[in-house]
Amino acid sequence: MRGKINAVLIILVLAGICMMFAGFTGGAKTSFYVDRSGIHLDESNGGAKVGFFQPGRASSGDAIEIKNDDLPRFNSVEAELIDMDIILEVSPFYGIELRYDEMRDISWEIRNEKLTVVDNTTKKGVSFAFGFFFGQSQKTYLIVRAPKDALNEITAKTVSGKIEISGFVSQKIYATTVSGNISAKSTEAGSLKTASVSGRISASDISAREFECETASGRIELSGFFAERATTKSVSGKISANIDAAPGEYLVKLSTVTGSARIDGRKITFAERSETKTIGEGGNAKYSWSSTTVSGGIDLTFR
Repeated sequence: MRGKINAVLIILVLAGICMMFAGFTGGAKTSFYVDRSGIHLDESNGGAKVGFFQPGRASSGDAIEIKNDDLPRFNSVEAELIDMDIILEVSPFYGIELRYDEMRDISWEIRNEKLTVVDNTTKKGVSFAFGFFFGQSQKTYLIVRAPKDALNEITAKTVSGKIEISGFVSQKIYATTVSGNISAKSTEAGSLKTASVSGRISASDISAREFECETASGRIELSGFFAERATTKSVSGKISANIDAAPGEYLVKLSTVTGSARIDGRKITFAERSETKTIGEGGNAKYSWSSTTVSGGIDLTFR
């Protein structure tokens, strides 16, 4: 029985290779997708796309583009996508712009003054495509536009896409990725929380009451930054921050296993591994800062 299964798998792989080269020589794009009803081959006219399988993505070649700059008012945004970029930018009007592959199932709505955008593709099946492309793959993205003070809450989640948030004044902002970078600029928030596994997290010209930032291997880069309570954590990624406050205003707690730590260029020594080093006078400090790593370095600079 096992031998028959292996034989079938070999035949499928060889068939895939044949389809790949047929698509290349014949000028057709070759992909297939899997859903509850079985395996389906998709061949459409156009340039060849040749390569290895990419789970969760199928390219039929045509992109769906939606743009509407005359949406009704909304005061919160929740976007949950897979590999699309998520960009939020300030505008005098309420708008949305989407560009995605036609094989995707993207839904969006405004209900109770909340804009929700969701990628439902993985709920309906798993798609595969030859993704070692000749030529550039199509860029897919979501752009949300709203006035500066309009959005009370922003939630942005994507796996491999990037997230960019710029210019807003919000009560709560939450952004998370697996491998995509996260960037926040010229933003004020009551609570600003970001998290990524391997993506870089950067923030500039930021003011927040509460700031939380966590990565595994991605770098954390903060500049022109101020938060009343800040917590930054990383496993192997470096944490660097240019803090817009005097050092005496902060109670700073640093902890690292094998990484190094510096404040204003001065190296901080630890008596033992995983020791938490407290700097500043707790009774006089207005604000608090905590940075923790395993092997990543910590570099803080105050005004």
